[in-house]
Amino acid sequence: MPMTNAQRQKRYRERNRDDLAHITLDVRVAVRDRLDRLAWHFDWSLTQLVEELAARAELAVEGELTGAALRAYRAAGYEDTA
Repeated sequence: MPMTNAQRQKRYRERNRDDLAHITLDVRVAVRDRLDRLAWHFDWSLTQLVEELAARAELAVEGELTGAALRAYRAAGYEDTA
């Protein structure tokens, strides 16, 4: 018998437990439509799309910062417990 979507999700989360953070986010319908179109265009999942958008945005921000501002940006907003 094929696995249900919930079973596949559980298996995926168990395999990637240490590398995943679950977020819940409400966005306008128009924004969700844009995300869906972009994901479809690149043949990515929404997760892949968000990861890529975040990576590209961070590269853009870091490209504009230097010295103390760059160090402050890299240190802000989270605690690295790894």
